[in-house]
Amino acid sequence: MVLDLKIGAFLRDIMSYFLMNEIGKKNFLIFASVSALAVHKLIFLITFKINYPYAADTADVFNSVFYFITENDFTLFANKGLHLIIFPKIVAYPNLLLNSFDVGNLFYLQWIVISVTVYVLYLILKQTDKNLFWTLIPISAFLYSPLTTSSYWSATILAWLFPMLGIVLIVYFLNRKPTRISTFSLSVFFAIFSTFSIMIGAISWIIGIIMLAPKLFEKKNSEKKWFFLWIPIVIFAGFSYLHLTSGNSEPIAYDLLFSYTSFSFITHFVASSFRLKFEFLMVFVGTASLILSGLYVCYFTKEKLLKQYFPWFALISAGLIGAIITALGRMQYVDTHLGNDPYYITISQLFQIGLIVLSGKLIYEYRKPPTTITRKFVLYLLILLLISQMILLIPSYYSGWERGNYYFEEKNNLFSCYSLSPQINCVYDEKFNPFITNSAVYDNIKIANYLLENNHSIFAEKGFNEKNLQSLEKFDNYSDNKKIFEDGQITSINGSNVINESDFIFEDDFVKIDGWLTTKNYSNLESIFLIVDNTPFLEHDDFQIIEGGNRELTKIEWSVFFLSGYLEHGCHDVSFVGIFENEKILLDDEKIICRQ
Repeated sequence: MVLDLKIGAFLRDIMSYFLMNEIGKKNFLIFASVSALAVHKLIFLITFKINYPYAADTADVFNSVFYFITENDFTLFANKGLHLIIFPKIVAYPNLLLNSFDVGNLFYLQWIVISVTVYVLYLILKQTDKNLFWTLIPISAFLYSPLTTSSYWSATILAWLFPMLGIVLIVYFLNRKPTRISTFSLSVFFAIFSTFSIMIGAISWIIGIIMLAPKLFEKKNSEKKWFFLWIPIVIFAGFSYLHLTSGNSEPIAYDLLFSYTSFSFITHFVASSFRLKFEFLMVFVGTASLILSGLYVCYFTKEKLLKQYFPWFALISAGLIGAIITALGRMQYVDTHLGNDPYYITISQLFQIGLIVLSGKLIYEYRKPPTTITRKFVLYLLILLLISQMILLIPSYYSGWERGNYYFEEKNNLFSCYSLSPQINCVYDEKFNPFITNSAVYDNIKIANYLLENNHSIFAEKGFNEKNLQSLEKFDNYSDNKKIFEDGQITSINGSNVINESDFIFEDDFVKIDGWLTTKNYSNLESIFLIVDNTPFLEHDDFQIIEGGNRELTKIEWSVFFLSGYLEHGCHDVSFVGIFENEKILLDDEKIICRQ
């Protein structure tokens, strides 16, 4: 069987339908609108892309690759709670290994996954109703929303995008007539693909059951068999998943199941594509969406249209089931998880997309004669509902760009901590400080050193340490003299007291040097330079000022922090020089640090 998803078929469909069709102008407008939304999403990802893993990226994907390379520790099947993030790892591994740990490509992969999802939905529209191709515009507006990814994860967001794509593909393949071993096998594969990307992907098996259930009522036994073949595969996949996640469990707040908390969570989830300011509005929109879906079930069943448009009800079911499953696992964390986290959108969008297409079908039907007041009222109401969906979507675009900018700045600030010109708060930031008991922090610093020493990722970028290089160029312009600070010393290195020591040996992935000095006039102290092997190494100008009993003297303390990867292995002479009224003043205390 030649798959419709092949590139050749895709291009053929585009050319024949959008350009050569007798209503080509209309369809070209659709194609242009969808393309504009796709380009907007791509611009968003390019704008806020940073070539370094962030937050869940490190723990869920990046660590696995790092420890596989450095320690031959293969953790492909390692679980995070009840999540098995296998396929995102499989996709990320070769890109990281063969592309110098560049995560930028993974941002583009997000766009590709979303675009393929849009195309598969177009194929489902071909199966159900070609008159509804125009709904691709609002569908694309949902899927290409900047809020969908918010640009803060490069790899882990794939764990949420893959199930979305997998569910849509399962609906497409199982809706083909007749069902063949090839389409059934592909559906099984994409169910596995979804499940072993993240736990919520397990709903793909339920969607398979929903799509195959109508075949039980068909006369041909050849069609009925697919349902009975799917069930044992589901059971086998379920036991396999439980085996791989054995020993891990998440508490389920059964006492909240039939409470307003649960209802609020589910309605937030269903409406999470929208970014409404007030909680009651999210609950209202979510509730309205649920009611509307119920009304559509009744109408399409009554008009005997349910079979033809069944795929869109399956997508609505996917969004609803996803909401219920997520609520069961997250209701106890309702203070922080309201059901509208941006990564939930990938599944909840399926609910809204189903409503869009079904609304489109009703609009198309109510435009037909006979024209009555009642039919006109229903038609205008349906159009109003569809327009309302689009209007409600506008805040998500604003919020997406706002979140993208926020996390872009946060990531820039965080990764500047790995440079030789970090902000002072890097030392005290729990996301970076190695003295905080947090294994993830240690992993981050280990990985950063590996990338630094191998000139990978952000460390390969020309301007990463540009600020420090500019500072070092100024060093020779300051006047040389023989002045020495009145008093001062290096007090500790990596937390160890070195006041009475001249040598310090370390194996850490970081170097933290603490010290102090006194001056008569702090305001004239511009900065201090760390000197390594008689060469200026970095400039530091963030001090803590301590006023002593002698008003003429000011005590200044500092903490200089940098990755050990900036130092070659072996021993190095380190000292400090202060810049005071454009003159170099030496701190009369020199240490030898040796990196193992």
